[in-house]
Amino acid sequence: MAKPVAIEVYNPNGKYRVVSTKPMPGTRWINLLVDQGCRVEICHLKKTILSVEDIINLIGNRCDGVIGQLTEDWGETLFSALSKAGGKAFSNMAEAILVNCSRGPVIDEEALVNHLRENPMFRVGLDVFEEEPFMKPGLADMKNAIVVPHIASASKWTREGMATLAALNVVGRIKGYPIWSDPNRVDPFLNENASPPNASPSIVNSKALGLPVSKL
Repeated sequence: MAKPVAIEVYNPNGKYRVVSTKPMPGTRWINLLVDQGCRVEICHLKKTILSVEDIINLIGNRCDGVIGQLTEDWGETLFSALSKAGGKAFSNMAEAILVNCSRGPVIDEEALVNHLRENPMFRVGLDVFEEEPFMKPGLADMKNAIVVPHIASASKWTREGMATLAALNVVGRIKGYPIWSDPNRVDPFLNENASPPNASPSIVNSKALGLPVSKL
């Protein structure tokens, strides 16, 4: 069981230990954690999806929180490992506000409903659900829950950006451009004051199609 390598550490003397199973765009999320006294560890292991064993090694003997991916096998084994390492769960989040606008299945919705019912001061805002378009029984009736129908991206800037990227994907395929090397770094395609790179910004199945990758 090899320990994941290439761990990037921010604020090494932080009071709380938070690990991320992969790098994420930007640095604001890191700064927010550091400002709250967290030591942030980011795994740069070159795997599309980390195995359960890899993540358990990342968690180690003491861990206050993990930022993971929905595609990872986040089941009882990993949640148990995190709990044993001191990670927080619903049961010991007495007064908090939980916001999920990423993917529904990252939260056990049935457990959430029970916790909301038993802890009136705990609040939640949800834009996504475990089994869309349905919600678990009781969730919609919770006075300490705000739910909206998967519209977190419904700002003018975001929707215009999505349309721009879609159009540039089409242009890229017509022109025979390679695929942009980092689909999480699309700012160069959204800069209205400069011409976009000669690449397709985000073809999800480009690897399966064997499309060439840009060196930019």
